Amino acid sequence: MFKMHYTCCVITAMPAPKSIVHAMIIFTLAASFASAQDASPAQEASAAQAASSAGREVCVFPVVDLSASNGPADAPAGGSGEGADRSRSMFSALSAELAGARFQLLTEDQWRKAPGNASLSPRDFLDPATAVRVAGSAGADLAVTSFYSVQQDRILVSVSFYDTRSGDFAAGFMRTWRYNLGVYSALHAEIRGALSRLDLLPVAHSGKPAPREVLLAALTFTGPQEGMEILLSDGRSAGKIDSGKLVFPAAGIKAGEPLLVEKRLAGYHTAWQRVRAAPVVSLSPLARSSLLSIEADWTFGQLIGAGGAVRLYFVPDFSFASFSLYPYGQAPASAWGNWLYHLDTEASLGTYLFFAPDSLVRFGASTGIGLIYSLLPRTDPSSYFDAYLNIISIWGELNLGRVSIFLRPEMKMALGMFSPNLLGTSVLMPGGVFAPVTLGAIYKW
Repeated sequence: MFKMHYTCCVITAMPAPKSIVHAMIIFTLAASFASAQDASPAQEASAAQAASSAGREVCVFPVVDLSASNGPADAPAGGSGEGADRSRSMFSALSAELAGARFQLLTEDQWRKAPGNASLSPRDFLDPATAVRVAGSAGADLAVTSFYSVQQDRILVSVSFYDTRSGDFAAGFMRTWRYNLGVYSALHAEIRGALSRLDLLPVAHSGKPAPREVLLAALTFTGPQEGMEILLSDGRSAGKIDSGKLVFPAAGIKAGEPLLVEKRLAGYHTAWQRVRAAPVVSLSPLARSSLLSIEADWTFGQLIGAGGAVRLYFVPDFSFASFSLYPYGQAPASAWGNWLYHLDTEASLGTYLFFAPDSLVRFGASTGIGLIYSLLPRTDPSSYFDAYLNIISIWGELNLGRVSIFLRPEMKMALGMFSPNLLGTSVLMPGGVFAPVTLGAIYKW
């Protein structure tokens, strides 16, 4: 158990208190250290459980201050102000409990000397992969990362222990308390509880880590869209992404366990994503939900022209009504002939047939009715009207987010409804060779 001279060393390592509050915090910290000398039966059992950690080396990385207004408070040594004092106090609490559990603490100089480690900032170690790599390069069996955030009269504290040989989360906790003198007593109790649950990989006879089950204390979901709500497969809401992340207490979920999460955000399509439980789970962004889009197009066989259309979706990004205009010209067949001018108008209904709105490739079909107005100057009559039925148009689309590129063959039949007309009753085949094919681009709001 703890010796009195060790407690005194911890106190003298602290800077001189700058206020009565700091002095009381240090006194509480010293008292909590000293109280460990009178071991209860439960504490003796916990010490026996931790006997397997004897002689194992540990890297305790700087406690990181994530408060809204934090100063140079991340390092266990150096810095000044209330945040720096708080960080050092928490670092000392971690160090003391680990020493009491018979771990051998490596100094910062020891784990900083490996190539590439000297330039890392305290916040870099909140990435589990970085913490495990650095601790492993120093020969440590355990990496300890921690952070806290103070908001008004509340403090949130998170501590995570990682096995450097397996790279897995081994134990930890995340707790919120009212920030007063009782915080440090509660912190010591939580650290001792986490150490009693600590399950480091034993070494098999082959020298390789033996497999074991790892339970996670929390999942941190990360995503690029603020306000995105995450729901678990049982319908429970885990919360919403805030500042790029969402911390969800995992209640002992197994690391690597497959999860199906639902993602929701106003103005975007709801989607489901399969992930595996890990300390940090990255989520893909949702596709924007569109109710309006415009398109610009160009039809082979009607080359001297260009068109445009407006789509109004009654099922976002799936089913729509479209209204289009396509003016184009037709060159005379001989030098003494006249140019012929056309205006093709169409109203249609369309829908996508395959794949979700965020798929790279999509397919769709539409049908509609249209009217071609033709003007032949210096003739009598000079105006002609051809109504037609767009029997079916089937298109393929390359979906690039808000912009898509499509290719659309069209089967149209002139109805011969009006007089005078130019097409009579016939299938529209520009040049008499092939059905119209339209190439275009869509921009979605």
